[in-house]
Amino acid sequence: MKGSYRPLVPLLLFVLILSGCSSMDEADKKSEMIQQNTALQEKNTQLATELAAKKDQTATLQIQLLAKKSEIKRLKGIRHGLEREVTRRQTKIQTPESKAEAVTVLAEAEADITAARERMQGNNRQPAFDKPDRLMAESKSELGLGHYARACTLAGEALEMVRTMELKTETNARPHGYTHFPLPLAMQLSRKSNIREHPGMDAQVLHVLEQGTTVTATEYKGHWIKIITKEGKSGWIHYSLLTPPKT
Repeated sequence: MKGSYRPLVPLLLFVLILSGCSSMDEADKKSEMIQQNTALQEKNTQLATELAAKKDQTATLQIQLLAKKSEIKRLKGIRHGLEREVTRRQTKIQTPESKAEAVTVLAEAEADITAARERMQGNNRQPAFDKPDRLMAESKSELGLGHYARACTLAGEALEMVRTMELKTETNARPHGYTHFPLPLAMQLSRKSNIREHPGMDAQVLHVLEQGTTVTATEYKGHWIKIITKEGKSGWIHYSLLTPPKT
């Protein structure tokens, strides 16, 4: 009987070897799956971080775009006013009927240039007034020679030059901290929102406004915009809760 079991021994050993190999394969596969899962989680975390950064950048650019549009509207208004003023003065300058009228034109131009010089004194990039001053000096010389039309023309050129300098100074100005929109912007709430006392999620809630409420945006800091309602309620709201004005 004992001899009858001997052929089974090699078979049993073979089965045990196969079982051991199978267990090792499963362990290797499990380890590989764990590594792949870890790699996927790290990739997801990286993508989530990049997405958050992109959203933050997009919000910043959108607010800057709103500010630029507001600034362009304001500067267009200034330029339009300056163009009308220059046209009015040129009409007056080109037809001086007397020395008294020419003296008045020069005095007005000099007063406007002096006022512009004072307005631009606080700017770090204050433009040089050498050319306008030289034109005004020439204008006074022409006046003394009795060349009234020429005197008024030179005064007009000096004034136009200063107006252009002032416009460029306005354009290049860079405010700090809380930044006002050059012109108020009409916006709407995209959903029911909290209006806070200061920019930030930890600030006190002053009002709760319903979706679709029309508000006026006056300034911004970071991604927070200060708004005021038709009823006079004011506060800060995150940009993502507002719908930009249609253009």
